[in-house]
Amino acid sequence: MNTRWQETGKLTDEDYTSLEGAGFTKDMVEAYLDGVQYRQAQDSELAAKEVTSIKQEFGGEKVYDEMLTWAAGNLEQGEIDAFNDMLKTSNPHQIRIAVAGLQAAYMNNAPREPKLVGGRTAREDTTKYESAAQVVAAMNDERYATDPAYRKQVQEKLSRSNVM
Repeated sequence: MNTRWQETGKLTDEDYTSLEGAGFTKDMVEAYLDGVQYRQAQDSELAAKEVTSIKQEFGGEKVYDEMLTWAAGNLEQGEIDAFNDMLKTSNPHQIRIAVAGLQAAYMNNAPREPKLVGGRTAREDTTKYESAAQVVAAMNDERYATDPAYRKQVQEKLSRSNVM
């Protein structure tokens, strides 16, 4: 009866008659089966949320699919079977360990573009005063008295100079 119900989701009239002979009314059986179906639906929903969460931990759906594609072409069949067996468990911690192992193998072996640092190197200001007259002229500029940024530039340039 259980196998038939698992496959079809229904029991036959003979099944109900047999269960009634064991002391279970049709209403009792249907209430029990409704509860089993409800629990299976909850478990399925919980499992789907857990799978989504695990995939997000390891880079999301796209990255997970890339890892599986890489694994199919690069791992030995025994390794693939072991990974698949670990995913069949209901233990999310075991599944995380399996996916982390796959990710480590993928990251170590999968071809990918190198992360290059772009741009130019910062240029250091190398300007300096060549004479004391240049320093005096910069300090006599009206900006020296009113603009803190200009005053800082003069001081920094003076610190790089050998005129005083």
